[in-house]
Amino acid sequence: VTPSRRIEEALRISRQVVEATPAPIVVVGLDYRCRWMNPAFRTCFRVMERDLIGRVLPEVAGLGAFVAAIRQALDRCLAGEERTHQGWFDFPGGERRFLATTHTPLRSPSGVIEGAAVIVSELTALKLAGEAHNRRAEQLRMQQSTLFALAKDEAVQNGYVREAARVLTENAAHTLDVARASLWMFVDDRAVLELMDSYETESGRHATGHRLVAKEHPDWLEAVESTEVALDLEDARADPRLGSLAAAYLEPLGVGAVLHAPIRLNGHLVGVLALEHGGGPRQWSIEEQTFAGSISTLVTLALEARQLRQSEARFRHLVDGAPVGFCIYGAQGQVLRVNRAFA
Repeated sequence: VTPSRRIEEALRISRQVVEATPAPIVVVGLDYRCRWMNPAFRTCFRVMERDLIGRVLPEVAGLGAFVAAIRQALDRCLAGEERTHQGWFDFPGGERRFLATTHTPLRSPSGVIEGAAVIVSELTALKLAGEAHNRRAEQLRMQQSTLFALAKDEAVQNGYVREAARVLTENAAHTLDVARASLWMFVDDRAVLELMDSYETESGRHATGHRLVAKEHPDWLEAVESTEVALDLEDARADPRLGSLAAAYLEPLGVGAVLHAPIRLNGHLVGVLALEHGGGPRQWSIEEQTFAGSISTLVTLALEARQLRQSEARFRHLVDGAPVGFCIYGAQGQVLRVNRAFA
């Protein structure tokens, strides 16, 4: 085999490899005219070879914005530098893609620059995944910060439940970016669910006092009671478990999706935390469900603190009203409390 034949065979194999590569490649001359492209480039940019070969790239329909975006890197490449570029590119029809381009100078055997090869990498899916990860990380940081602040709230710690309800619903609504956050508590021997507090994000207003008759919503309450963290309903109006709430509550208020977290005290369901997304369906992340469950736990902590405060008040009343003297000593022998009879 002659040397020229070997060179021809190597060039043929190289051309086949470049033609078959999934990475879009285009060769541009010093005058910005297209000299060659592989099938992957035609597919990526939806252009025909006959419409591109010999044409000045910026003038080709669908490529103007792409060339404008990489113009600086391409000019530096045609001056002899190997350059890279990445960013969002706008395509006809409103489509946006995140692309990375590598620009390599093409030289003649004597070293004279004759053009550039532009290799394109499609990174849209990877970029979107990274942005979604960053958003979730930021949302998680915000949720943790909110929970940390709420756990130290005086109303929550001291069992002032109504005050705590206002703080919890408002912070929950803003943190999860929902239209409304509501706290419903059982009253009248569990016959009625009463709205202790509801916060609307758009108006910034709180509301109280609405009532739901428990026996009219058995499927919903059974679903809430059986869930461990939060009942996540992506399409609230289409879910049969909320059928009893659809006409009178969900549709008038434009509720599209809900998170319902059970509020328990001493192992019993005593209320429901409702986080309501306005508009259409919404998919709730695991972090959002966990956050809703954590807010309901803070309600439980406030209820327990109220019970403790009320027990202490009853104890003080009992001691102070006792007909015999009481004197309570501390561990170091100091007097902590005496009643009127002792004094």
